[in-house]
Amino acid sequence: MCQGNTSIADNIASFKEEFKPVRLEFIDINRIKRDYIEREYKQITPANPLEYTYDPEDTPVTLTVERPKRHNGSFIKIDKPFDAYIFLVKPKTIFHLFEEFGFSLFFKNVRNPISDSEINQQIEKTLLENPSYFWYYNNGITAITDDLSEIQARAKQFELLGFQIINGAQTVYAIHAAYKKATPRQQKKIDREVLITLRLLQSGGKDFDLQVTRYTNSQHPISERDFHANDKVQIRLQNESFNTQLWSEKRRDEFRGETPNRDGTSK
Repeated sequence: MCQGNTSIADNIASFKEEFKPVRLEFIDINRIKRDYIEREYKQITPANPLEYTYDPEDTPVTLTVERPKRHNGSFIKIDKPFDAYIFLVKPKTIFHLFEEFGFSLFFKNVRNPISDSEINQQIEKTLLENPSYFWYYNNGITAITDDLSEIQARAKQFELLGFQIINGAQTVYAIHAAYKKATPRQQKKIDREVLITLRLLQSGGKDFDLQVTRYTNSQHPISERDFHANDKVQIRLQNESFNTQLWSEKRRDEFRGETPNRDGTSK
């Protein structure tokens, strides 16, 4: 356990090659601190905290969609200029996605779900009190994936890589909150009466993905600074700030927990 030093990478590689199957691994002590911040304050859990680098976007996501028989199990497909599908999903699918992947679903979004939002509270209220109205009131969710292969006409479940929700973070967060509050009887009713529109897009690169985020957001207005949240300079500034007593928040509502003051109190 030590400070990272890239200059000894060749020596480590030689050691591993000569003394197989013995493994030599260094864990950067600063990486441990970053992992702690991600878990405690961003509420994001790394896939494997012992790996020096990790990318939650590389974790396969299994998506279950609904294929109503009365519509012959159809869906909408767009193939120019980028592949895209429009599906219907149940609230329980969204709930389990957030339970498993949490805020890592929004890494490519320009902000996290807003924790104290009147609109989110209204979404929850509709789900719990008037679930049959939900589809009419809600704009749905837009997600991108790195590799969108041909989806069979009758497929109800398939695996995706690089799955990221770039619009609809508030909807996901509110559905998870409402579903968790609901009794088992209410959950069955919600799943019986509610369908959510999910637009699934093949990623067209950073500029395209950012423009989709810009033009599809309407419930919570986005400011110009939000669109720079995932710029390389913002990522670098945040990572460097973790070595100081003042931390940089690159996305609004990114830190979910209370951060400590120097005197030990919380803020």
